[in-house]
Amino acid sequence: MKDLISIIVPVYNAGSYLHNCIQSVLQQTYQHFELILVDDESQDGSKLICENMSHTDKRVHFVSQRHQGVSAARNTALRIAQGEYLFFLDSDDILHPCLLEILSTILTNTHASLAVAEYQFITDNDSLRVTKQRTIHQYFSDYIYLDNHITLDMFTQGYSNLLYGTGGIMIRRSDIKGLLFDETLLIGEDTKFIYQLLLQGADVIILNKAWYYYRKHKDNSSKKRTIESWKSIYKCGCYIRDNELKNNRFTNATKQEFILLNRMREWYLTGKKSNDIRLCDYLKKLANKEFASKIFLQTNWQIKLRYIFAFYCHPLYILLLTVSNLYYSFVNVLAGYKSTH
Repeated sequence: MKDLISIIVPVYNAGSYLHNCIQSVLQQTYQHFELILVDDESQDGSKLICENMSHTDKRVHFVSQRHQGVSAARNTALRIAQGEYLFFLDSDDILHPCLLEILSTILTNTHASLAVAEYQFITDNDSLRVTKQRTIHQYFSDYIYLDNHITLDMFTQGYSNLLYGTGGIMIRRSDIKGLLFDETLLIGEDTKFIYQLLLQGADVIILNKAWYYYRKHKDNSSKKRTIESWKSIYKCGCYIRDNELKNNRFTNATKQEFILLNRMREWYLTGKKSNDIRLCDYLKKLANKEFASKIFLQTNWQIKLRYIFAFYCHPLYILLLTVSNLYYSFVNVLAGYKSTH
């Protein structure tokens, strides 16, 4: 008997894409699964789609709950999942028909904790072409194995974004050890969840095929940035940085600090362009906090000046940024000219 895979799909106002998502699961070459659809009090007909699908296929389980957010929806599914493996899928994305079979086979053969597929962005017009694909078994060996220490360094230093979200990730359920998503985070809850798995010692398989299809559309939650979402991302970043410091991985902690500061700088520039005074004031308060931190004070003076100028000498920072961009554009043009002569 094959191992059961629990596919977890949080659903909220995904009516335009949900049927396509579910069909990509039902068409998998690996058929021993349960599909758990958790509707988070949708207002657009998604709930009816979930109900109808649960009546037509006994492997589809439907759960309805009051609106609590994506983390609560995933946690609901985690508590009822019965599979040896858990697979996370967003309600507007779709899968290559062989993805479940290949990820589960690799996890079984390697005994790794977690496997993730590379992803590619698609539009609505691409979805039919994607779900009709087939492949051959040679791809069962087309993957990279990363032990826990390497993965943790890559994750915290920003060298791999495959693990910053849970879409396309399959996890051995016994290795989760009761871990749940942080329901206080609006954004970054999946990044924190994966990081906590790595802290528990998870090793990782990366499938060298872009078989998780991330749909790009105007309603993607990643585009809906509010000050509350910025606070959530900052909280997640601080959690990772502080844990790396606690575990004496100073290089990782420093890199996380730079990632945080770069995000803050980008958000501040966005706030300045849109004249979002509330956002800019909030980010300046964060900047004051970071500039006084021990980890920031230990960086070199060029890095310190870059961030201080961004927040407190904004016109000069924009001027220096423009000059720098012009300089590198000139260098690239000159290099191209020399290579052709």
